[in-house]
Amino acid sequence: MHKDGRVVFVNDAGVRLMLANSPDEITGRPITDFVTADSVPPMRAGVAALREPGDCSPHYQAQMIRVDGTLLPVEIVVVLMVWEDGLAHQVITRDVSARHAADVTLRYQAALVTNVSDAIIGTTPTGVVTSWNPAAEAIYGRPADEAIGNLISELVGAAVDPITIVESGGVVHCTHRSTDGAPLDVRVSAATMENGYVFVCCDLTALHRAEKQFEAIVESMTQAVILIDKDGRIKSINPAAFQIMGVGPEYIGADFFALTDQFPFYDSDGVNIPPDVRPARAVLRTGVPFSNQVFGFDQLGRERSWLLSSCRLLDPEMPGQSDMLMSFTDVTAERNAADRVLFYARHDALTELPNRVSVLRRLRRALAAPDDGDRLRAVLFIDIDDLKSTNDTHGHTAGDDLLRAVAACLRRVVAPEDVAGRLGGDEFVVLVCREVTKGELDEMVERLRLELDTPASIGATNLPIGASIGVLEVHPGDNRTADEILRDADLAMYEAKRARRSQGGG
Repeated sequence: MHKDGRVVFVNDAGVRLMLANSPDEITGRPITDFVTADSVPPMRAGVAALREPGDCSPHYQAQMIRVDGTLLPVEIVVVLMVWEDGLAHQVITRDVSARHAADVTLRYQAALVTNVSDAIIGTTPTGVVTSWNPAAEAIYGRPADEAIGNLISELVGAAVDPITIVESGGVVHCTHRSTDGAPLDVRVSAATMENGYVFVCCDLTALHRAEKQFEAIVESMTQAVILIDKDGRIKSINPAAFQIMGVGPEYIGADFFALTDQFPFYDSDGVNIPPDVRPARAVLRTGVPFSNQVFGFDQLGRERSWLLSSCRLLDPEMPGQSDMLMSFTDVTAERNAADRVLFYARHDALTELPNRVSVLRRLRRALAAPDDGDRLRAVLFIDIDDLKSTNDTHGHTAGDDLLRAVAACLRRVVAPEDVAGRLGGDEFVVLVCREVTKGELDEMVERLRLELDTPASIGATNLPIGASIGVLEVHPGDNRTADEILRDADLAMYEAKRARRSQGGG
């Protein structure tokens, strides 16, 4: 958490992430001490776009500078929130160094496969070598001056029959041997020349080794990886994908879309995406990839999962014909943590009712609503009696119980269309944002009084809560601002409190 450019709070996970011994090594210092120079502009741009508490920046990449000076690639989200009566910025970071390391390894594997060279060997009709290129020297471990003039079968350590190769389609796979006897996995192509044959021997040993290494890497990755063919069938799937999707190896060969279409699927805002327009289908059909997009899905008997997903064709130039690679990471915990941060930026931590900021925002929206059905009709301002006396007599835990009991009363009485919130201390408010008559409003206030007068479990005893309720009706054309309406509702509450006391109501 940073305020006015300086770190004011860091949690235990942040201390560990930054390799610090305690929060004191981080708090009080400029936030720019912990971010590389090229990461500062996007961070500042993200922060500048946040206007109100609860606003959240997009995800973006950055390089953090740890306490020991090492760099750490992270993914950052910034949330504007209230901190000690002011505004501060919550920086939520996710370590993506493991993903970067895996990317580097995969690029190495791709380079290894791409740079394999082929041996080109020319022979007479009887198999005597007439040419032996440098790649053949490297693959078989024999210099050209030793190879030329000898039989190809002796040089490669296996029988080579050009007629059989040509008749079988021109390509065979076989095992050759190098000069030290090591086996070589070789793909051999043969063609008839005017003065004999030419053989192209592609050494697949390194490729097969790389494939095994690649498979081992994919198998051990925490990131899920699925390979899907052009018809939507699963060709391979790693253990991380099995765990996230809740399926097993028996689904290899199954229709990926038939398997996943049965589960509701959502975009990052929680809006349902119908099966026929889901992003992976579009990639398979159009070849247009997507990267680091957040999606949610529901599975039977499990809470909603959130995935950070990327998807692309192996051959982007052949949409509808190419296999498709999909990778994703379970970010449910990070998403839930971010949602909790947003929730408590807008809600009172004790009662979990909307806080003053949220109440004012909803009040302004209701005042500006063009639809009569959403327009503000009334404000109930509620002041709890004797909260201080409860705290002094029974302790602050009992006072907290009392405030939670008030919130429970409001939830029982207030309609779903209305808004019940806590302004702070012993003050609560209800915004009536629906069509109600004067009689219906009076009935609602009376129900609320009865609920508040019903004894509740407060500390170690049962006590009636007791409250004064000010009612302020708001009519069409009312030009008061949200703050003025709350002020007048507060005055109405004090009038109600004086009336109760004059009648002996406390």
